[in-house]
Amino acid sequence: MSEMFEHIKRNKDNSGSEDLKGQIGGKVIYLEEINSTNLYALENSGTIEHGTVIVADAQTSGRGRKGRSWISPRGKGLYMTVLLKDKFSMREMMLLNIAASLSVYNVLKNMLDDKGNSSKLELKWPNDVLFNARKISGVLSERKNEVKGIPGIAVGIGVNVNHEPEDFPPEFESKPISFLQITGEKQKPIDIGIKIIGQFNKYYKLLKEGNSQEIIKEWVKGSPSSKGSRLRILSDHGEFKAISEGLDEFGFLKVRRYKDKLQRILSADIVTIRTE
Repeated sequence: MSEMFEHIKRNKDNSGSEDLKGQIGGKVIYLEEINSTNLYALENSGTIEHGTVIVADAQTSGRGRKGRSWISPRGKGLYMTVLLKDKFSMREMMLLNIAASLSVYNVLKNMLDDKGNSSKLELKWPNDVLFNARKISGVLSERKNEVKGIPGIAVGIGVNVNHEPEDFPPEFESKPISFLQITGEKQKPIDIGIKIIGQFNKYYKLLKEGNSQEIIKEWVKGSPSSKGSRLRILSDHGEFKAISEGLDEFGFLKVRRYKDKLQRILSADIVTIRTE
């Protein structure tokens, strides 16, 4: 049993404390190994309480956007899902991505500030946290078809914590990066997870209160490429170049195809050509 899993077990009493009751993280499920924490959350949403956090020491089929793999070796990263049972429309789902990725960004930025090297950390729409243009974290929000009126939304969060360069497949076009590679120091993934949940509670409360614009404004500050940058947009409908113009009220990317009218991007891969 790995160091990470033992650490979670030692802190198990925190999951039932009164100050967490009803909040994100009020209940925690710890798994040594699972195919995917998101899949586990959605498949068991009928019996798992709202706000439950599922954490695994390893994933055998970790997933990112568009079915891409998330490399999840044992004890090397944070593999975590928050199960939500509040109802969100399809267009509101992006706000969960924005809130979760901002939560990760804030935690990593604070940790890297202490090391004096947080300036290269940034958010990339729709779901990534990058360091020096290399992915250190990703978020994947998914929902299940409601059965008997039971909603279920899985907000998956992955952070590369103690990965070594050889942990990432050589065929990856853009090499990810880990906290260990940046700082030379190992961290307990669960410690990072606890801090992220604290941040996510704050932003989730703002969402429920209708204050999503505060979150979007803060997110854009951490994302130089989201406003005033030349982008290459790779979508299911083709490829084109545009200038980023920030996010709309639901967290979707706004772009201007040079002198054309504003366009809202619902889903695409974004490549930054130049940040103004």
